[in-house]
Amino acid sequence: MSALPSVTIAVPAFNHGAYVIQALDSMLDSGLPEVEIIVCDDASTDDTAALVESWQARHVGEFTRLHLIRHRLNAGLCQSLNDIIAEARGELIHVIASDDYFLPGGLLTKTLTMAEHPEWQVAFCDGQAVGPSGELYLPSLVEDSPYVPAQLQKPEGIAAELLYHWGPPAHQMTWRRSAYQAHGGDYAYDPTVFCEDYDSALWAAGRRVLGYIPSVCQAYRYRSWPQTANRNSLRDYRDNAFVLAKHARHFEAPVARGMTLLSSIYHHVAIGDTAPVDALWRVFHAQRAVYEASLADPPEPPPPEPDPDETKVITEALKTQILHLEGQWKLTKQQLREAHARDKERSASLASLKAELDSTRHLLRYHATNPFRALRLWWNRRS
Repeated sequence: MSALPSVTIAVPAFNHGAYVIQALDSMLDSGLPEVEIIVCDDASTDDTAALVESWQARHVGEFTRLHLIRHRLNAGLCQSLNDIIAEARGELIHVIASDDYFLPGGLLTKTLTMAEHPEWQVAFCDGQAVGPSGELYLPSLVEDSPYVPAQLQKPEGIAAELLYHWGPPAHQMTWRRSAYQAHGGDYAYDPTVFCEDYDSALWAAGRRVLGYIPSVCQAYRYRSWPQTANRNSLRDYRDNAFVLAKHARHFEAPVARGMTLLSSIYHHVAIGDTAPVDALWRVFHAQRAVYEASLADPPEPPPPEPDPDETKVITEALKTQILHLEGQWKLTKQQLREAHARDKERSASLASLKAELDSTRHLLRYHATNPFRALRLWWNRRS
């Protein structure tokens, strides 16, 4: 393998003073030769920026570059990411929220996997879900979700999974710097939408440049369980309708139709026109059911009809084998009878020997109790 690519770690931060040091510490000892860290503090009202500056001062010289961008006014997550990307120098850009953290070896694993797959412009990894104090909620965001892991290994599978089983968290994604508009590519984060994760994943999947790293590399922090901030709001529905409609034309027909249908559902909910939603949802649900049924294991084919000639050959072979086994059984039975008869003869001989031995023992005891009789017996034998 060629030399490892240089890396930028993009850390958007807002009011994460309780977590940002853990996030930064997880970048130490990555095993990568060139690492720069760029943090963008989006006008936090807590001590996030001060903690980052203090951490930077303690780790000068340990990274290629440590840089803090500070917004005077809160500009939002997408603008923070765009500002980081504009200043990034690494060939790869790992995005991680300031309340998340890399697991041991996770940063190196993501970098190595991207180096092994030059066809990927973007990739997302598996991760853990943890709570406010680091308590483990889910050991795998993929295995414990509706995702079908096998489908994530191929571009057409990722497209369908994004449609039917939602999308990966943006803060577990790795990008090639060349994919961003700031460095000559096509993509920039859209500050007008909240669902930057869905938007960026659909952009990459539609161009067939999105990959999946099947390793648990990061911890994704839920500050409540389940997370409810900005979920199921009318703005969420509006934004999701917009990004689905925007990217649908880049997908193949079946997935594109599903995206257009789902976009229409979200749009009607967002504008408060819910009358057609039930019918549209039934169509979408039926389409998803067809997709999920296609993933089931195919039924085993029925056994082939037996060939009459082959059946005859097998039957004759079995008959021959049966005759042979019957002959072996009769021979073994005769051998057992003969062995039984020999055992009876041996038993009779043993019984006779035992009787003679017992008689000799009695005679010995009789003479042993009377020395005179023993002497006379000895004398008679000498005569």
